Amino acid sequence: MLLRIVLTFPVRLVLERVSPAYKKQLASQLASLCEDGAQILDVGCNDGHVAALMLECKPSLKIVGVDVRADRPAMIERRIYDGRKLPFPDESFDVVMANDVLHHTTDIEALLKEMVRVSKRYILIKDHQKVGLLSHLWLSLFDCIGNVSYGIPCVFNYKSLDEWKRLFNKLDLRLALEHEKLKFGFGVFQQHNPIFKLEKNRNLKKV
Repeated sequence: MLLRIVLTFPVRLVLERVSPAYKKQLASQLASLCEDGAQILDVGCNDGHVAALMLECKPSLKIVGVDVRADRPAMIERRIYDGRKLPFPDESFDVVMANDVLHHTTDIEALLKEMVRVSKRYILIKDHQKVGLLSHLWLSLFDCIGNVSYGIPCVFNYKSLDEWKRLFNKLDLRLALEHEKLKFGFGVFQQHNPIFKLEKNRNLKKV
């Protein structure tokens, strides 16, 4: 444990300098995708920093977090759960979001199904996507750099855009918006870090 802290300390120093700007930009974009007064569940919220920044951008939002860990104090209301079934009834929230969480799970579909279950209408996903042959290795490297120093395990479960879209179709989700302009840290890897806004098809208005 001590050796890991010593070896990763320089990495944490860099991340602590880069992370605030990244989180602020992410929070601003996520908040812009939510309607005023929306009730939001932040799945895998960690310390709730992104959610707290979203509230600064749009104070009318109501955000509750849920996570499997309680290592750090949370900036928002947070519940701890078993990582399988979200501790909320069906359709409890207007929006359910997950920020850089799904690729840390071994079964993305199972967690996304739970997110769909507790959402009334929208699901917001910020995650990684593979682009080309070397991108899985590239994403794995930066995932390790960004998480090992905090003791967060990596399972490297990345999907391509086509794989994401097939999963959305399987769960009867309409891709309302795909946003690929989020800058990651140093302003690179935009195409590897999309934001998906999804809508439950059964809530679409009939034309």
